[in-house]
Amino acid sequence: MVNQRYYVLNTSRAQIEPPFSRQTPNNNVMHAKPDLRVFFEMDDRWFRLGDHGRSPNRMPILIDASTDTSVYISVLEGSQETACVHQHTASISELCHAEGRLAALTPEEIWHQYFRPPLEDPGLLSESDFETRHFPSSATLDSFLVANLHSVCLSSDDLFLVDTAKFDSKQHACSTLANCSGWWRFSRIGYSEDGTEAIVHTDYDHPKYGLMGMGYFHLLALVNGNWSILARDMTWIS
Repeated sequence: MVNQRYYVLNTSRAQIEPPFSRQTPNNNVMHAKPDLRVFFEMDDRWFRLGDHGRSPNRMPILIDASTDTSVYISVLEGSQETACVHQHTASISELCHAEGRLAALTPEEIWHQYFRPPLEDPGLLSESDFETRHFPSSATLDSFLVANLHSVCLSSDDLFLVDTAKFDSKQHACSTLANCSGWWRFSRIGYSEDGTEAIVHTDYDHPKYGLMGMGYFHLLALVNGNWSILARDMTWIS
C-alpha cells in the first residue's frame, strides 16, 4: 500500500475539487465520474489518469524532468548558459494574483475567467509569420492548471538555477552569473495527452534594470524529437 495525493478536475464546470489522500494499491487506477479527470502526484509532479470510459489499465503519459528541461531550454533559445533561472517554479496563485475588485476570486477562477479564454480564442500568435494563430488543446490547458497548483523546486545540470530569496534583488541574483543575459522564472509545463504539445509561462527581467521585463505563454510542439516554439502570448510588460 502507498499513500498518494490526488486532484480531481471538473472539466464541465471548470473548477478544482479539494485534494484528498487515499490508500491505494500499487498500479491501482482510480475511477472518476464522466465529467471528471483525475490526477495523481508522484515525485513532486502531477500525472493524469485515463479519462472515464477508457480502459482502466491505460497508464498516463509520464513526463520526466529531462523533458521539462528540454522545453525550458527551447524557450531560452540558446541562452541557457547565460540565463539566470529561478530555482522555484511560479504557481497558479502567483500567475493569477489579483487585487482590487478581482481580489475575491480564487486563482483558479481568475485562470478560467481571464487567462484561459484568450489562449483558446483568439489563441497564440505564430512565431514564424506573426499572423497565424495557434490553439492549445483543452487537455494541454487542463494539464497546465493542475501542474501549477503548487510551486516546485527545479533540478537540472543544464540550467543555472538560483533562489532569488537569498538575494537582495533579481539583479543581485543575476550578478552571480558572468555575462548574465536575464532573470527567468518558469511555470511548470502543461502537456497534451500524446506528449507532443506543451505550454509554459515565463517571467523575464533584464539582468541590470528593474523595469525592463515581460511575461509570456509559450506554445511548443515536439517535431522530430525536438521542441520548437509555435506561438507566444504576452501577459505583462514593464
